[in-house]
Amino acid sequence: IGKDRSTISYNLNPFIEEERNKLILIKLNKFINNLKLKKLENEELINIIRDFNKIYRDWPYDLNGSINYNSALHLYLFVKIVNPDEVIESGTYRGFSSYIIDHASKEDALIHCFDLNLKNLKYKSKKAIYYENDIMDQKIKFSGATKLAFFDDHCDHFSRLIFSKKNNIKYCVFDDDVSYFNIHSDGTPPLPSLNMMINNNNDYGEIEWMCNGRLGKLNFSKKLILDKDNYIYFTPEDLFYLTGIKPSSITSFLIHKEF
Repeated sequence: IGKDRSTISYNLNPFIEEERNKLILIKLNKFINNLKLKKLENEELINIIRDFNKIYRDWPYDLNGSINYNSALHLYLFVKIVNPDEVIESGTYRGFSSYIIDHASKEDALIHCFDLNLKNLKYKSKKAIYYENDIMDQKIKFSGATKLAFFDDHCDHFSRLIFSKKNNIKYCVFDDDVSYFNIHSDGTPPLPSLNMMINNNNDYGEIEWMCNGRLGKLNFSKKLILDKDNYIYFTPEDLFYLTGIKPSSITSFLIHKEF
């Protein structure tokens, strides 16, 4: 497996790179404001973008099936600001998101990495413990004072949300957060998605769609609609027009207000 095209295709002109970083900075400030995170000085944010660009380009494998630049940058910033003691990652695959979390988190952070099949793993973090099973099947008491979870396992977001509540995980990241409008873009969407539970008040009953010629069905119950007042929820906008890197998935961020 060679390096991903997106990690070896970029501007070489420093002026253009810095102009791009300033525009990305505006988007990251919007991300911080919408999630009501701790504000950072612009120079600190610019340095985070510079550091991330190097980390991203240093990834030695392809990113097929992994999050890409847009999601990884926001995940990197989220971990940097939250500064968790403990991170739970469900869906490790080759280890790219672990790689991002590893570089963003403090030296003594503990990362729990779950995947049903660890044979595809390329990157192993020294901060991590690896489990070859579903998070629901592993009895662990997560004891970190500040906990963060990253869900990229294509399991329904409702069960993962309940998992985060039971384990007092305040900060959550949900990948593949499809909506009714783009559900057909994902071969194995995590239904119901967080987007469906938070943004839709309609009782569509059974809905159907086609993905690569295959019929998909979902019977969505209004009982799963979440009260927005209990959460802070935000989906960052795509940065393709600034980076030239197409997003591979939709990643959303959620903060439990009750913790």
